[in-house]
Amino acid sequence: MSRKSLANFENVSLFQREKFDSDLGFFTNTYNSNMRSENFIQDSCSFINKKGTVKGMHFQKHPFEQSKLVTVIKGEIFDYIVDLRPASETFLDHAKIVISEENRNILFIPKGFAHGYITTSKNTLISYKIDNIYSPNHQQSIHWQDESLAIKWPKYEKYFLSKKDRNAKKFNELNIK
Repeated sequence: MSRKSLANFENVSLFQREKFDSDLGFFTNTYNSNMRSENFIQDSCSFINKKGTVKGMHFQKHPFEQSKLVTVIKGEIFDYIVDLRPASETFLDHAKIVISEENRNILFIPKGFAHGYITTSKNTLISYKIDNIYSPNHQQSIHWQDESLAIKWPKYEKYFLSKKDRNAKKFNELNIK
């Protein structure tokens, strides 16, 4: 269980949005069909107003696993993925990528990964494209500070978490198959 480069993870991709500035503002595409061929069925946005807000590490179990495209329209996040595919060479390894309005990164996360992030700026707007429906009965969370994952989160005086994320289980308490 270690931190790896995104290139080490099979089927994980990183893209960069083009940005077209004008005297009125800017225009950007958050997706085009040349990026990925998944059948995305839902677009979602998450607005987080506090720096130091942690979301994750979330995933859904079979048959509701989700692939995601994640980008940040405003603000910045440190985004983390954990490979939960038991047959993978990178099983339980993780990666971190900075996604921001400035770098315009778009991260593709395939099925079989846990996903989480921390906001590193106030008023952050995150955009997702998802290829499967949300199923509360199949949703799982691994505690963001689970020592077995060895994720090094940035240090803040105070972290903000939902009740679900505060009460998430350790990896060894979950039945991952």
